[in-house]
Amino acid sequence: MYMRKYAADNLMFLRKEYPLIYNEVRGRTYNREKIKIEETRNGHPNLQIQIKDQGLTIYSKYDPYLEVSRWLDQMKTDIAEKQQVLLFGLGLGYHLEGLLERYPDKLFYIIEPDLEVFLALIESRDMEPILKHKNIASLSVGSDSSIFHSTINIISENVRSSFAFIIVPFYQRHYTTEIKKLRTSASELLLSYRGNIATFLVSAERWMENIIRNYPYVLSSPDLSILKDKFAGIPAIIVGSGPSLKEDIETIRKLQPHCIVLSAGTSLQALSKNGIAPDLSVSIDGSYSNYIAFKDIDMENIPLLFSGTVHHSILSKERLNTLYVSVSLDTVTSYLHPDSQSIPSVYSTASVTGTAIQAAAYMGCNPIVLAGQDMSYPNDTFYTEGVVHRTHEQIDEILAKANEKVENVSGGFNKTTEAMLNTLQDLQNVIQLFPDRTFINTSRYGAKIKGTTFQFMEDWGKTIQSNTIIPQDTILQMVRSHSFNETKKRMEKGIAKLSSFIGELTEYEDLFAKISDQLNKLQQANSIRTAEPLLNSVNALWEKILSNKIFDHVYDLSVHHQIMIYTRQIHVIANEKDTLKKSQLIVQHLGKIIEALKQINPKLLRWSQDTLEELEQKYELLHV
Repeated sequence: MYMRKYAADNLMFLRKEYPLIYNEVRGRTYNREKIKIEETRNGHPNLQIQIKDQGLTIYSKYDPYLEVSRWLDQMKTDIAEKQQVLLFGLGLGYHLEGLLERYPDKLFYIIEPDLEVFLALIESRDMEPILKHKNIASLSVGSDSSIFHSTINIISENVRSSFAFIIVPFYQRHYTTEIKKLRTSASELLLSYRGNIATFLVSAERWMENIIRNYPYVLSSPDLSILKDKFAGIPAIIVGSGPSLKEDIETIRKLQPHCIVLSAGTSLQALSKNGIAPDLSVSIDGSYSNYIAFKDIDMENIPLLFSGTVHHSILSKERLNTLYVSVSLDTVTSYLHPDSQSIPSVYSTASVTGTAIQAAAYMGCNPIVLAGQDMSYPNDTFYTEGVVHRTHEQIDEILAKANEKVENVSGGFNKTTEAMLNTLQDLQNVIQLFPDRTFINTSRYGAKIKGTTFQFMEDWGKTIQSNTIIPQDTILQMVRSHSFNETKKRMEKGIAKLSSFIGELTEYEDLFAKISDQLNKLQQANSIRTAEPLLNSVNALWEKILSNKIFDHVYDLSVHHQIMIYTRQIHVIANEKDTLKKSQLIVQHLGKIIEALKQINPKLLRWSQDTLEELEQKYELLHV
């Protein structure tokens, strides 16, 4: 048997085109006890894989191309109407070859779950003609959750509607565990990603204003690191605003001396009405209704854990004791903060409860108890008693859309909405981040929450150690005792950084004007001779705009919706051979980004200038 050695050429190709995969496979070879490279009767490579003591071949022993052709005929109804395809199972590439030939206008996202198979591919076939194809959007190798997550995130950002999920027959039969794992990741992450991004995109401008106007409070506050592991092994009760809370209020009051009580968002209203001051209040919501919930509450003795996204009017309350935590969605504050590398960061979540859970885990708390976290609308109820920051009309409008159902802790079903299902899934994703923690759900009317055990609050309370007493002002005193000198130094650096930031925004104002002018001229171009130099000019200016960190950290977040749309069109633009048609596509799609940037930049400048003035005043007061 003769078979050409491809490894050296393939590794050179991977090093250039897929460097992350190259780093994973270089210096490695496939397990020859598991996999054998064979030839089919017509001379093509095939793989025999040992599965449960059987040697099974991926392809026909006669003609893999004929086998693939028949498979494609069967799959055409699943693929024909979809513009983008997720292919599970690369194998030796025959199925991908067939797909690329039959569907030259579709984009393909490839997952090969078995590293050993990929290593065998490196040694048995020339990869470059297949994997260098212009329609390969991404290639992932392995079955680790992070690999699946990465692929699904790429799809989330680039797929406009539904996509075809195609599985190579051999993998359909023998990689069922990996397929189930991928399907779970896809359904959870797509739902969660779209929900979290949607939360920001609905009011992106308002959130950007909050982030910038909150900058002085970020600099003048200690961060969450002062609480790291300070409450190891101490139970935490995270209080939500759901209808079940009213049944647990009195038990929470009795248990508070032995626990850390965190109020998640507007549940502070209900606790305050019942005379309970939580050990820590957590707020990240940038909406005006969140400000209404906090407006009339006396916060003098309640420490507030906040992110830069919270409504800026909340932080302007007098005698506020604040603690800052970075959230992953807020790339602006991390760009501006002089000590961003040392500040704890939590994942952005669809609800404040997710932030509170991450904070409690960071503090070392265990177990973590969820109270008033109904994650649904039991008996058409929305909030517990005492939470009143929405109007009756707003609540009725949401309940009218509660056409979904979710299983509750009693085995029945509660009304819910698609948005609330997203919030529930997001919460379950957060819980999965902490396999070393015990999670108890005491929300007796609420939805089942995966990763938790349901218990009535009073029954759980009987299990905790009552001899451990935690003074109620423990966290408050830690927040108040932060270093004055450190705050002063941080504000000095912050003033310098914000001044520099304003200069960058001003420079970009000029760049946006220049590229806008070139796009206007390109729109009028009626010959290749006129269009080509303008295209080169636009490309050069766009590259300059993208080259600075400020774009990734600030502008990308500001106009993320327009950038997502443009990203989905890049493949179409790149493949357009007609220069004039390509020009019009760039004017149409890139032009929308530039117009959005031209609109937001003056506002960023105004908010930043106002904030600099406020920050300088705060700094002056430190010297009084």
